[in-house]
This record gives sequence, C-alpha cells and structure tokens, in this order.
Amino acid sequence: MSHRPLRSYAKFLVVLGWLHVVLFALAGFAPWFIFAGQPIPVEAPWDAWAMYAAPAVGLLVGALAGLGYFVLSGLIRVFLDQRDLLEELLQTNRRLLQIMESRQAPEHPATKDPFDLSDLKGTDEPLL
Repeated sequence: MSHRPLRSYAKFLVVLGWLHVVLFALAGFAPWFIFAGQPIPVEAPWDAWAMYAAPAVGLLVGALAGLGYFVLSGLIRVFLDQRDLLEELLQTNRRLLQIMESRQAPEHPATKDPFDLSDLKGTDEPLL
C-alpha cells in the first residue's frame, strides 16, 4: 500500500531529469546547426575547439542539471520502499501474534501483569 502520487512524482522527476539532459545536449549541437555549410568564424585560436567541444559540454551540463532530479527521485523511491517494507513487517508481526494468541491455552492469559498481587490478597502475608 504505497502512495501512488509520490510514486508518480518520482517518475515525473526522472522524466524531467532526462528532459534536461536531452535539451542541453541538443543546445550543445546548436552551434553546429547554425554554422552548417558555412565557414566557422574564427576570432581566437580556441574558437574552433570550442565549436567542436560544444556537444560534449552541452551533454555534461545537461547531465549535471538533471542529476538533482535523478537523486531526488531515487530518494523518494527508497523512502517509499522502506515504508512499504516496514508496513509489510508490521502486518506479518500482527499475524504471528494472532496465531500465537490463538494457540495459547485459555486458562493462561496471554498477558499477565507482573505487578498483579491479587493472588496474595487472601493470605496473611503483608504485601509491602
């Protein structure tokens, strides 16, 4: 019995993270599309290298931008799985207690107060 809205939100965060990765990677290819078929204007010696590195930089920036969404989604899923596991353990514990209580003899109560002194009331012994 897990929370469906939180699981859906975790999936949405994963999609949002991948959307960031893809959009930034495509933005990294934008300079290649802009200058397609035209000579690259070179004003500095590193301009051509920056142009060739743009897709990799876009992918790296996208991965870093999406990383937060991936981590948050993973944390939500871990906490929901832990909650489901604890709930399942609690149900199992309750079932085992019911089985144990049903097997005990009716003359011996399942829980007896260790401080119950009603057995000693009829005797002449002082209680305290």
